[in-house]
Amino acid sequence: MDIIKLLKSFLALFSFYNLATIYSYFSSLFYTESSTMSQSKSTTSKGKAKSSSSQKTNQTPLSCFSHVKRSSGNQRPTPPAHWVVGTSVTDRSGSMSSMGDAVVEGVNAFLDQQKEDAKKQSRSNKTFWRHVTFDSEVDVVFPTSGTDSHAEIKDGIVNASDLTPRGCTRLIDTAIEELSKLRKKRTELQRNLPLSAKRLGVRVQAFFTLLTDGQDNESKFLARDLNRLIRVARKEGVVCTFLGANQDAVCAGQAYGFSAGNSLTFSSTPAAFGQGISSAGVYQALRQTSANIGRAVSGRGGDSVPFSHVQRQSSAPVSSFTPNLNTGSAQLTTTLPPPGFSLRQPANIGLRPPKLTRC
Repeated sequence: MDIIKLLKSFLALFSFYNLATIYSYFSSLFYTESSTMSQSKSTTSKGKAKSSSSQKTNQTPLSCFSHVKRSSGNQRPTPPAHWVVGTSVTDRSGSMSSMGDAVVEGVNAFLDQQKEDAKKQSRSNKTFWRHVTFDSEVDVVFPTSGTDSHAEIKDGIVNASDLTPRGCTRLIDTAIEELSKLRKKRTELQRNLPLSAKRLGVRVQAFFTLLTDGQDNESKFLARDLNRLIRVARKEGVVCTFLGANQDAVCAGQAYGFSAGNSLTFSSTPAAFGQGISSAGVYQALRQTSANIGRAVSGRGGDSVPFSHVQRQSSAPVSSFTPNLNTGSAQLTTTLPPPGFSLRQPANIGLRPPKLTRC
C-alpha cells in the first residue's frame, strides 16, 4: 500500500510540472555547477601564478609573525603584554643632592618612555604605575589619591619638588613594603581579567625598580628579608631592577636578591663637563632601565632582558671620573672610582674563578 501511495504522489507531481520544465531546471542546475567549477579552477591556477610572482617581488612577513612562530622546541613565543603594573622606588636622601636636576629629568625620561610604549601597544588604560620616594620617611609621588594604590600611567607626573634631597636612607623597609603592594595589585588585576583573556592564558606583567646612592641606615628589616621577597617576585615574572651609585651595584643588588644582569651602577656626578643633563649617569641609567623594562614586559618578563655592556658604560662613563686636582693645597683630591670598580660592569661579575689547589 505504501508503494502505491508513493507512485500516486510521483504521478501527481509529474503531472503538475510538464516534462520540458523539469528538463530545463536540471539542465540549468548542472550547467551552473560545471561552469562554477571550471571558473574556480582557472581562478586557482591564476591565483597560484600571481602569488608565486608576488612572493618573488614581495617577501614582507606578517607583523604578528614573531608572536606566532614556534621555536626549535615547538613552543609558542610569549604574546605582547596587554596589562602592565609597575612601581618605581627612588632615593631622595641628602646624599642625592650631588646629582642636581639629573634625577628628576631621568625619572621623567623613564616615565615618558613607559607612556610611549603603552600608547604604541594600545594599553594606555591598562598600564598602571606607582612612584614612591624615600629618605627617613616614605612619600607617594603618584598617584596622589591613595597611599596603597596604582593609577593609569598616562596620567603620571613627577615634579622637581617631589625629589628634593633630605634625611637618611630607609631603603630596605621601603622596598619590602612597596614590592608587597605591587604583588598584591598584580594578583588583583590578574583575578579581574576578562574571561576571554583568562582563556587565552594572558598574564599581567609587572616591574619593580629601586634606585639609591648609598647603603641603608634607617630600616628595621635586614638585607636577607628583602632578598627573600625579591627572589619570590622574580620567580613570578616580575622585572626587578636595581640601580646604585657610590657602590658596586651588581654585588649590592645580588645581596638584596636582584640578578646581576638587572643590577646597574651609575655615576653620581650631575653631568659631564660642558655637556647637558643627558650625559649624567643617573639620567642614562633610568633611560636604559625604561628601555629594558619595555622589552621585558612585552616578552617573557623577569630577568629576560639584562643590561648590555654599552648600557653599563653609558650610565658610568669614564668622563665622570676625571681627576679634580686641588693645586692650592698639598693634599690632592680626586673623584676617581673606588678600588675594584669596573667601568665595563660585566653582567657576569658575580662569577668567581675556580679555587687553586696544590699539586
